[in-house]
Amino acid sequence: ERASDGRCNFVTETLMSSESVFELAFELSWTTFTTVGYGQVAPSGEDCYPIRVSCSFFAFMGLLFNSLSAAIFFSKLERV
Repeated sequence: ERASDGRCNFVTETLMSSESVFELAFELSWTTFTTVGYGQVAPSGEDCYPIRVSCSFFAFMGLLFNSLSAAIFFSKLERV
C-alpha cells in the first residue's frame, strides 16, 4: 500500500492500533537486526526501495554481529 503523502507505509493490516511511529520503527529494526523477521512491520510501497536496501544491510550486519558474538562466547566457554 502507498501512503497518501508518498511516503512508505510500514504498517500491515494487523497493526492498525495506536502504536507510535517510534514503536513500529523499533520493532522493524529489532526484528531485522536479530534476523527473526516476523513480517508484522515491513516497508511496502513503490517508493521504499532505499529502505528495503537499508533493511537488507542492517540484517547482514546483524548476522555478522550474532556470529561474532557466538564465536566469542563459545571460545570463552571452551577455555573453562
